[in-house]
Amino acid sequence: MKSTGLKAGIFFVKKWLRPQSLRKTRVFYLTTLFSCIIFMTDWSVNKKDKKFQMPKFVDKEAKRLEIISAAMKVFAQSGVVNAKMSEIAEVAGVGKGTIYEYFRSKEEIFSHAFELFFQEMRTALREIANSSDSPEARLRKFIKTALVDFTTGNEEFLNIMLDFWAEGIRSKNENVSQILDLDAIYSEFRAVIASILDEGIREGSFRPVDSNIAASTLIGVLDGLYLQWAINPFVFKFEEVGDFLVDNFLRGIKNN
Repeated sequence: MKSTGLKAGIFFVKKWLRPQSLRKTRVFYLTTLFSCIIFMTDWSVNKKDKKFQMPKFVDKEAKRLEIISAAMKVFAQSGVVNAKMSEIAEVAGVGKGTIYEYFRSKEEIFSHAFELFFQEMRTALREIANSSDSPEARLRKFIKTALVDFTTGNEEFLNIMLDFWAEGIRSKNENVSQILDLDAIYSEFRAVIASILDEGIREGSFRPVDSNIAASTLIGVLDGLYLQWAINPFVFKFEEVGDFLVDNFLRGIKNN
């Protein structure tokens, strides 16, 4: 088929080029025409042989969460202070340069992880505070959520957080207090607990106590339990200590 087509082409060229004066012009146009035909033929063949590939779109939010997840694994093994961005990149399966497209430092990665964790906790505790349950039922749910729901499955992160906080105190690193703004967190949770207590006082189910002091005391107990558990997670179970805590706390403030 190829030789027949070629012979036909040569025959056509010889006939068309006979007027000597137009030979050069026609050669130019024919060369251009044949070049275009060859190019289109090659393109058509290649197109059949190759599958059309859609451009890849990167879900930046998903990639950001993947990097945070990889960083948590590195932090759990090495601690935030000793971790390296190159290690995080290796676990995440990306180049080191890619990490810096999303985060400026390992501290910023931890800061985002911390914010994600406490945003979820904050939302859950606010829903409890704003529910239509009785003040006593809400207080029970609050303590159960703070002690049980947000420690189960998050043990690794809580240990990383305590290690990061302790290292910040040892090194007097001001960045730690900016990332772990515990004062703001305590203030927010104190206000939520106090609002539940105040409602119970108004309706007569709780004694007229100083709700701010009572809330601060409860948060202090919760903090102490977190710390003991971090040192030795086998001392108690959060489910059991949670029931004990809420029963005795309510016994002290209930209006009998």
